[in-house]
Amino acid sequence: IGAAYLIPTQVGWGKFQPYVRYQKFNGDGSASLDVKEYDLGLNYIIDAHNARLSAVYTNNKTETFDTVNKFTVGLQLQF
Repeated sequence: IGAAYLIPTQVGWGKFQPYVRYQKFNGDGSASLDVKEYDLGLNYIIDAHNARLSAVYTNNKTETFDTVNKFTVGLQLQF
């Protein structure tokens, strides 16, 4: 499940897009684990899917392991 909103006001070269996402993964097999992941992110959309920057905070929970928190920064360029 996810939700995002592209803010219509242009700032510099692009527009900001905050988003949230919830994911649940059900493992298969004898050593399977259920994983829940929550993301809170912000994209800076420069040219639709051709150019954007993103920053994401992720909270990952599994049945047997500790909670893992991570922060990811990304750049997407397509020519």
